Amino acid sequence: MKLIETFIKRPVLSTVLSLIVLLFGVLSYIHLDTRFFPNVPEYSLDIYTNYPGASAKLIEQSVNMQIEQAVAVISGIDTLTSSASQGSGDVIIKFKAGVDFSEKASEVREKISSIRGDLPDGITEPVISHWSGDNFLLIVALTNPNMTSAEIRDYVNRYVANKIQEVEGVGEVDMWGSQPYAMRIWLDPEEMAARRITVDDVRQALENTNIQMPGGEIKSNTMSFPINEDTELKSVDEFNNMVIASQNGHVIRLNDIGSAKLGIESDPYFARYNGQDVVGMDVHVASDANPMVVSKAIRDLIPQLQSQFPPGMVAHVSMDVSQFYKSSVHEVYGSIILAMLCVIAVICLFLGSIRAIAIPVVTIPVCLIGAFCFMALFGFSINILTLLALVLAIGLVVDDSIVVLENIHRYIEKGLDAYQASLKGSLEIVIPVIAMTLTLVGVYAPIGFLNDKTALIMREFSFTLAGAVLVSGFLALTLTPMMCSKLLKMKSENRYTHFLDRTFNELQAHYAVFLKRCLSLYGLILLICIAIVGAGVFFYYGLPKQFLPSEDTGMVRGGFSTPTGSNTDYTFQYTKQLEDVAKKNSAVDSIVTFAYGNQSQIVLPLKPKSQREVSADNVVNDMMTKASDIIPGYRGFFAVMGPGYSEHGLEFQIMTSGDYDHLYQVANSVVNQLKTYPGLSQADTDMKYDSQQYDVNINREAAENMGIKAKTIDNAISILLGSSNITNFTMGGQRYKVVVQALGSDKSDSSILDQFYIKNVNGEMVPISTLATLTPTLGQSSLNHYDRLRSTEITAQLQPGYQLSKVVRYLQDNLPRWLPQDTKFAFEGNAKHALETGSSMTIIFLLGLLFIYLVLSAQFESFIDPFIILLTVPLSVIGGLFFLKLFGGSLNLYTDIGLVTLIGLVSKHGILITQFANQIRINEGLNAKEAVVKAASIRLRPILMTTGAMIFGAMPLLLATGFGANSRSQIGQVIVGGLLFGTFFSLILTPVMYSLFARVKRNVADPSSH
Repeated sequence: MKLIETFIKRPVLSTVLSLIVLLFGVLSYIHLDTRFFPNVPEYSLDIYTNYPGASAKLIEQSVNMQIEQAVAVISGIDTLTSSASQGSGDVIIKFKAGVDFSEKASEVREKISSIRGDLPDGITEPVISHWSGDNFLLIVALTNPNMTSAEIRDYVNRYVANKIQEVEGVGEVDMWGSQPYAMRIWLDPEEMAARRITVDDVRQALENTNIQMPGGEIKSNTMSFPINEDTELKSVDEFNNMVIASQNGHVIRLNDIGSAKLGIESDPYFARYNGQDVVGMDVHVASDANPMVVSKAIRDLIPQLQSQFPPGMVAHVSMDVSQFYKSSVHEVYGSIILAMLCVIAVICLFLGSIRAIAIPVVTIPVCLIGAFCFMALFGFSINILTLLALVLAIGLVVDDSIVVLENIHRYIEKGLDAYQASLKGSLEIVIPVIAMTLTLVGVYAPIGFLNDKTALIMREFSFTLAGAVLVSGFLALTLTPMMCSKLLKMKSENRYTHFLDRTFNELQAHYAVFLKRCLSLYGLILLICIAIVGAGVFFYYGLPKQFLPSEDTGMVRGGFSTPTGSNTDYTFQYTKQLEDVAKKNSAVDSIVTFAYGNQSQIVLPLKPKSQREVSADNVVNDMMTKASDIIPGYRGFFAVMGPGYSEHGLEFQIMTSGDYDHLYQVANSVVNQLKTYPGLSQADTDMKYDSQQYDVNINREAAENMGIKAKTIDNAISILLGSSNITNFTMGGQRYKVVVQALGSDKSDSSILDQFYIKNVNGEMVPISTLATLTPTLGQSSLNHYDRLRSTEITAQLQPGYQLSKVVRYLQDNLPRWLPQDTKFAFEGNAKHALETGSSMTIIFLLGLLFIYLVLSAQFESFIDPFIILLTVPLSVIGGLFFLKLFGGSLNLYTDIGLVTLIGLVSKHGILITQFANQIRINEGLNAKEAVVKAASIRLRPILMTTGAMIFGAMPLLLATGFGANSRSQIGQVIVGGLLFGTFFSLILTPVMYSLFARVKRNVADPSSH
């Protein structure tokens, strides 16, 4: 306690300590990164394998399952998924948040290396890469009326895509629009048969003619000269003139049996930007990169590239999610300024004295800037959550100063001079200030011991707020007493302060009478509290639950699929109709559409909020309605991009240890059940037997007798019925595929085998149809696994009026009943995030209560006083839930943060009342009822002042507008509602319970009283 006297006697020391806090805070701020969300990367690895000619079933069993078994033993894996399709396999490992990714990546490489010898011989080396997942950042769309789509794509691939990929922090760059160039070789079966040329002859000619190989060098006694062999085919003419065979002195060239044309690899990929043909890139950001920084780097790069573009080419940056992030962060800066003004206004209202107002006002910037030291210490960034913490800190950091100031002011009113009043008033309040500071810090302490995603995200908010409160507690015991001793006067300064003193004295007197009445009606008070707790349970289960609240980001994305087998032309005609609908919507700023096969997507960046009359949700609903009218059997989605974005309202996996046929039956049974539930629409499974396939049945005995290998037959059929990449060629310094296909190979039957021949060991032409038959069948295009079990994904859209949490509860109740014993399910997407957040927050909330209880027990040297103090926490939480229900909010990450924060905020009131009541009982010898009435009456003014400061400090959040307003508003709803309820019941329930527990405390202290 001598230390406080030292700070009062040495004002320069107190001032210098505060200036040091400011200095270190400013230096820390300069080095802090600015981003939207805390950097909690979700690391994933993609293991890609290529097995030419292999079926999906073969890859699933001989490649993917081997890899899964090898890597499954690695710790820290969240999910392990795989997909096997014709010729390739993908295994994706998603790690839990907080793992050492470098270490895990090394372990994966070691495991893959250890099983490399067990993988099939024909497989290429597995490629292990960092998977960026769904971290979409922006679209770069390039148009040029002077070039074809293929020409634009080729230019972009050569000169643009790689430059963007090189930007630090860019994860993946997915290109769409047209297709890459390819040398298309079309074979005429009639001409080939007439000239006794087989598919294998063409393949060998390509492999032997179109080659790149070293030529060696010529050496002399003193010098060496490299030999450059120009053996690769480079142009259409060279390919057409390529010699296939020589028969009886007659040379047969490619143009005798077909033709070579420069085209594109496969069917065209239609894409448009505001009605113009376009080639675009979806740019994804690496999971550990800062989207705002990456976006700025790309936007700075575009003008540099634009200066080198060919005439007419323009790059358009569209759908940049970082613009929403940046605007949201700027909005919170505005909230900080408004919160400071609101808190200062409240202090003026309660204190009246300019001298007194200056004291808590000075603490605000010192505490906020001091919090940057803690942010830098823990490696945090300036983001939406740390800034929200600073907004709430404004109302909190003045609390300690107000409590100290009010107590000192009370002694001045009793006649002490400023110095003596500052010394006595601050010494008397030391224990409560320390307890209040440790309480708010303590509620967040358990978060430091948890490593799940929710805890890691909350950590930045929690520790930033705790840091500001620690600085506040320090200033309350150093700077505030010193300033009080210098600024406060013995007499009230003006009529307004007289009015305030008189008003609060009258209020305290009325409150004391009211409180005595409550103490005599303690039974009724307890019944009311129990009833409110019951209502709180109703509020809790009635609130929707989600990971993040939806926001109007000004970005809408949609998509749909036409019937399986539809070509791009068919799909695109409906895409263009949706374009026309979007053009008529005054809120839409630009339109990006693309279609390939039976899949289509439409991207709608909206005008700024100030320039449109409708919300993004209105645009979504309008587009969904119009799409349903335009597209027969519409199956698709429209959604607002941003926090919580998902193409599907509901996603979950069904897994089985059985076979895929069994899984298919189970999945369709579940889908049929979902179609009867009114809360869902468009229920579907991704498991479909709709992929046109052919079962090749080779007459091995006949082939063996003719000296023909099965592999030769397989290769021939692969070329005839598909588009086979035999080799590559160079054009303009770039490598492109050489794709061989038979004319007419798009027939819906296998009669083409009658037109092609293969040579036996004697060189005789044998119709392929005599050695092999093709049986058309429908199969799956991919075979999927989830956590090493065969799986299928079930998706559905939520119907208006139904919340995800309600649907999830319905499925949790019914899926175990619908599924056989050998199957299980796992939620994905927003449903999974919401469940994980709810589970994590329950642990955090309970640990926070326990930690505070232990801290207060140590402070009060009692296990009963902390219990009394914390009894108002549930009522405060119910107040927060009530406000959420009132304003139409939800339980999400932001509101969960607010609910945990309420534990520390409301506990402050109980600490003030309980600690002062204990002091009065010791110093004045009053009984429990008399002591608690006097303590609560005396502490009424600081409690109302601190509550007013915190509530008005949170008002800019509650009344938030602009980007990110929904998230800020919901945390404001929780804080304001919780404080109103918590403060009211702290002033009633805490004294009532203190009085009731007084006898228990006495009996514990004096067992002989029994």
